[in-house]
Amino acid sequence: MQTLALNGVDVSGGVHLQLDEFGQVRVAGNHPQKHAIEGLLASHPELEDAFRAVATRSAALRQLDQNQHPELLDASPVRVDLFVDADRTEVTFVPAAA
Repeated sequence: MQTLALNGVDVSGGVHLQLDEFGQVRVAGNHPQKHAIEGLLASHPELEDAFRAVATRSAALRQLDQNQHPELLDASPVRVDLFVDADRTEVTFVPAAA
């Protein structure tokens, strides 16, 4: 978040990131600085790699949870979304069709 803020991106409302079908980090929704954020992420591969790592680990944790609790199984694939603002980080799993 600091990199975004230092580059003039308003992060006060948070930024919601997700991986697209090609594994690229994208801003979800219609953040007013969506293109600037995506450009900044593209120019800082270490930030994209960090997000991919969070998404991959979160998906692995979800799989472990489903293995331990079969009632949580959902046949639909999911997309890992990451919401970050100054106060919190939230990982959610969204059905891929959403």
